[in-house]
Order: sequence, then structure tokens, then C-alpha cells
Amino acid sequence: MNAAQQKENIQKLIEYHLKNQSDPSSGRLNMDLGSGYMDVLNRMAILAGTSKTNIVKEALDRLVEEYGEQVLFPEVG
Repeated sequence: MNAAQQKENIQKLIEYHLKNQSDPSSGRLNMDLGSGYMDVLNRMAILAGTSKTNIVKEALDRLVEEYGEQVLFPEVG
């Protein structure tokens, strides 16, 4: 990702953060993963003995660790 795109994405993240402060999302998500990703998600849930939702949450937690909270939750102000 080039510097201009990164700057634009950071601005979008700040706008999202400010909007989310006054109007938080419901937390529900519907998506079409396609058969390959859906198969992997089902298999991971079976192996882990947990729900598909928990698998997605764990994957997101790992991405947060990779990016770092300072990148995902920049201080505004």
C-alpha cells in the first residue's frame, strides 16, 4: 500500500471512530464467504469444538495483534 492510500485509509478510520462513538453498530454481520472459505470455517469450528462465530472472533483477535491496537484505535484529538 502506498503512502497516499495509507493516509486516506487512516482518515477513513478516524471518521469511522468518531461516527461509532455516537452510533455504535449492532454487531451483526452477514457475508458470502464462498464455498471454500465456508468449508474451512466449518472445519475449524469442528476441530476447535467451538462455534463459527468464535473462530471468526479468534481470527480477528490475531489480526489485531498483528496490526497493533495503536494502528486500529488511533488517539483522536
